[in-house]
Amino acid sequence: WHRLAMPGSEGPVGQRVVRLARRTMWCSLALMVVMALGSDRAARIGLLVYTVVLLMGTALFGDAGLALRRLARCWALFGPLVFEYKVLTWWARYASLSDDQRMMAYRRLHEKYAPLVFQLLAEQGGVFVKIGQLLSLLPEGVLPDIFTNELKKLQNAVPPRSAQEVRRLISDSLGRPVEEVFSEFDDVPIGSASIGQVHRARIAGDDREVVVKVQYPEVTKTIELDFTTCEWVVWLLDKTRVEEVRQTKHYYIKELDFEMEAQTLDRIYNNLRYTFPAVRVPQPISRLCSQNVLVMTFISGRSLLDSIMQMADTIAKARGQTVDQLISEFTQCASAEGDQDQPTLDES
Repeated sequence: WHRLAMPGSEGPVGQRVVRLARRTMWCSLALMVVMALGSDRAARIGLLVYTVVLLMGTALFGDAGLALRRLARCWALFGPLVFEYKVLTWWARYASLSDDQRMMAYRRLHEKYAPLVFQLLAEQGGVFVKIGQLLSLLPEGVLPDIFTNELKKLQNAVPPRSAQEVRRLISDSLGRPVEEVFSEFDDVPIGSASIGQVHRARIAGDDREVVVKVQYPEVTKTIELDFTTCEWVVWLLDKTRVEEVRQTKHYYIKELDFEMEAQTLDRIYNNLRYTFPAVRVPQPISRLCSQNVLVMTFISGRSLLDSIMQMADTIAKARGQTVDQLISEFTQCASAEGDQDQPTLDES
């Protein structure tokens, strides 16, 4: 019933259907148990089959099986991907392929899997979108250009959730209907990202214009398994990048605590409001903030990423470079400085 996603299924009528289905399921199971306790062999076989189907259904279609489904979906793609690349690497050495033959063979694999990887990451959302966005910003040469170009689509290709789902998440988190909290609420999001999306609204009573940041519920449920899956995939492809995934996990988990984000935002707002009055900082509305909903005052402006890329484009043109070349140069410099800061074996 949940997977059918019928219109209005999250409302009172849909919930009645869910309760009826659950009662029917458990009553039939209880009846099967009573019959199995007797001498009815068919009932015992039926009970066994019923139990297996029930457990499989819970694992595959229920909330408890969400992480398992995501894991299976991920390895259905990355299993063959890793296998084919490993086989091609072995065959190129074994058959002594020429450089042109090897490049053509790898390009065919890139063209085959790059769109599939983008589609998977976009569908999985959460951690996978974040990892894809970070990979798209790597310097030239780290990833094949075909993969980089596909992954760059993730910067603006995260599909938003339905207004009905977002309203339900806000109501559940704040304990009140959206209509009681906000006098206006725009169902069309102004942005969506890997962990949630943002909507404009007005607070009921004081008429302040705000933005409401809503976290997707499955993110916290699947984060551990998602990052474990990412570590496995990266380990199979390039063992030197595993630590980067672990560092990303550390910062990503912090992003999920909207109450901590509200406290940080409030501290920045108070620190800057008098010292730098020209600097405008959104002010969190603490009474409307929770673990997965963050409400702050609205300030119009441009996307931070767009502003950074415009500045990078200006610097790159002044240096006679492309933006990708500039990012590659800066990344290599930062990596080299980071390596110098690391203690050597003798120093350790």
